[in-house]
Amino acid sequence: MNFKRIYKKNDEMSVIYIRFRYSNLNKCNYVGQTINILNGRPFRPNAYGGLTRGSGKWKSIITLRCPDSRLDTREAYFVLKYKPCDMNLSRYFKKAWHLLKKKELVEVLRIMFVPERWSKYDWQHINGSICEIENEENYKPLVHNFIGNHL
Repeated sequence: MNFKRIYKKNDEMSVIYIRFRYSNLNKCNYVGQTINILNGRPFRPNAYGGLTRGSGKWKSIITLRCPDSRLDTREAYFVLKYKPCDMNLSRYFKKAWHLLKKKELVEVLRIMFVPERWSKYDWQHINGSICEIENEENYKPLVHNFIGNHL
């Protein structure tokens, strides 16, 4: 067997990339990570693109260097911050909700929990919890409680 060894270059670092539909950095359509560039997930410019799932078209992209230990948390933070249309926000919520400002947090919760998916009683309970988080100064314990009950 002949194995090809790939060595990490000294200046090579993991990155988070944020892809936008327009050149003025509006309409985020994907957030991803590239671990150690050569050895990890490849940069995927057309992720979730094609005929069956959304559009792979993008006009601009931001790449941010990131230490490997913070890669997942930073990816989750940018998914929650920019809310790409094809990505499941609840998958990333537990990892990075604590990095959002209260206004952003409430906005993400309102996107994740839409009334059509819940019974009337459940929605009243969920909406009451979201309003409580929105109005409370010390909201972090309420979010922990919310996660325990609904996620």
